[in-house]
Amino acid sequence: MIMPRLSCLFFCCFIFCANPVQAEAVNFELMSADGVPQQLSDYRGQWIIVNFWATWCGPCVQEIPELVSFQKNNPQYRVLGIDFEDAPDMQALEAFRHRFNINYPILLIGETPLIPFEPLKGLPTTAIVGPQGNMIAHHTGPVSAQMLEQFINNQVSAAATANNSAAK
Repeated sequence: MIMPRLSCLFFCCFIFCANPVQAEAVNFELMSADGVPQQLSDYRGQWIIVNFWATWCGPCVQEIPELVSFQKNNPQYRVLGIDFEDAPDMQALEAFRHRFNINYPILLIGETPLIPFEPLKGLPTTAIVGPQGNMIAHHTGPVSAQMLEQFINNQVSAAATANNSAAK
């Protein structure tokens, strides 16, 4: 019981401390697995979890149920899964989506690097983008629903405290 809490606390502190806030809003446009172009800015005003993964990546596959759970329990936030495969087999990708009940958009990586998200240090990689469109955090390795919830809740609480202090 203590270890999951400590690892979650470590993750939240590490992710926040290791990555300064990106002052400028970030954006990209990628094709979804459904064939519809999507821009990151389409979700402005929401917390966005951008997750880079691949079907051949074991830790990515193990992480997917956590992302599905997070999205199901937090509809006010948006998970975007970016399939980091050069030329995915679309039928196999659709079967993979159904097998894991993926409930968030799957976007296909393009040829142009997604700055500041890339270059990646490994897969899975997760970035958290704040409601104003700035990248708040970046983490390489699997994440859990609890880690994401705790991190975002801490950010929301810190912003509320800062706003209350500024109002005085």
